[in-house]
Amino acid sequence: MKQLILIVTALLLLVGSLQALSLKDHGDHTGIIRQTSHSVYLDKEDGSYLLLLTAGVIRDSVWVPVPGDSAVVKAYQFPGQKILEVLQITDASGVTLIRDSQYQPLHQAQSILTVDPGTCIGCRLCERNCPVDAISMVGRIAVIDQSKCVECGVCIDGNGRFRGCPVGSIKNTEE
Repeated sequence: MKQLILIVTALLLLVGSLQALSLKDHGDHTGIIRQTSHSVYLDKEDGSYLLLLTAGVIRDSVWVPVPGDSAVVKAYQFPGQKILEVLQITDASGVTLIRDSQYQPLHQAQSILTVDPGTCIGCRLCERNCPVDAISMVGRIAVIDQSKCVECGVCIDGNGRFRGCPVGSIKNTEE
């Protein structure tokens, strides 16, 4: 009987630990919205933070960023990086929910970013720098998983020391 109690206790502790690992801590980030040709940022006192929205959020007008507007972003911050995985945005237009509490997108859309296989040199820089692991290699060509891509623009414009695709193989199909 003692062994059964110990096993059940160990299993409960294991399940609790796994649940704690799967939940991301999120916080509120206040700043000014800034948009580039491919990305949306929240400019705070300590720097610019890339906002990971979801594919099609801007295109589908779920939330239309207004550059220069103040916003409070509830998001998970990637450790040691200025990247925010957005849950919700509160700005002058109100509260817009982007993801649920398990960080699953509430607005599904297919990404409009693609790789030109004729110009891709297979350097893997985009694959290594994609914050949502949406890029993989098939042979020596980068391929974007349209269901994972959040159109953050890191593969095109870069982020930090990475300056984006060195040969411009990744394109927005709507441009």
